[in-house]
Amino acid sequence: MLTKSDLNQIKTVVRSEISSVDSKLTKLDLKLTEFQTETRKNFRKLEKKMDYVDKTLDREILKDRSRIKRIENHLGLQTLAA
Repeated sequence: MLTKSDLNQIKTVVRSEISSVDSKLTKLDLKLTEFQTETRKNFRKLEKKMDYVDKTLDREILKDRSRIKRIENHLGLQTLAA
């Protein structure tokens, strides 16, 4: 049978282990928070780049449509239905 001393020793070891696990969880939580913050920043950067590419492509497409329309008019061609 376990004595009070044995139980106190077990209690000390268990508390020590729990403290260690708690510390590790706290560090993990901080790392997760940093990761989430960094991911949000990267996502915003990606969204800005995608918006820029989208606007640039739209501008180029409109420019090309205008040029094609002038060429069709110059050559007397009918516009093809899309």
